[in-house]
Amino acid sequence: MEDLFKWVKSAEDIPMLIRSSVFHYELETIHPFADGNGRMGRLWQTLLLTKWKPSFAWIPVESIIHDNQSEYYNAINESNSIGESTPFIEFMLPVNRQAVIDAINESYKKMSNAKAEISDRETMILKFLASHESISNADVRNMLSVSPATANRLLSALVKKGVIEKQFRNRHWVYTLRSS
Repeated sequence: MEDLFKWVKSAEDIPMLIRSSVFHYELETIHPFADGNGRMGRLWQTLLLTKWKPSFAWIPVESIIHDNQSEYYNAINESNSIGESTPFIEFMLPVNRQAVIDAINESYKKMSNAKAEISDRETMILKFLASHESISNADVRNMLSVSPATANRLLSALVKKGVIEKQFRNRHWVYTLRSS
């Protein structure tokens, strides 16, 4: 059981994780509704965790439970058979941990994708194009103080992303905003 707590930052974190799991389990046990007791238990657990740490509002605990539905019901049944919530808590702690890890990974992935989509230099090129009909490699070199090769890479990246298009005009290559 000790390694279940390794992801927790401090001893103060453990009681709320356990209390929210116990509340969830107890709601399942008393079964107050004809339908939806599991959803209500998961909702209340999320609400308790969110009140404790607001970021839990965005952490997909429900998805992890859904992916491990048979284990979820096994933990409830085992807790019911021994008359205590320990097996359910032992199930929920790693579920919460995995949900937090998934949310962090997704957040990093989104940040990385956003940075990969349009760089600061590419944004400057697009701002230039907002007020000019076209831009050339020489324009990019002068504006950003970069080499011809770097200017070419920046422009090529924007072409590849489908934001601008390359055109041959007056014996020179220029780049324009892509028209839809």
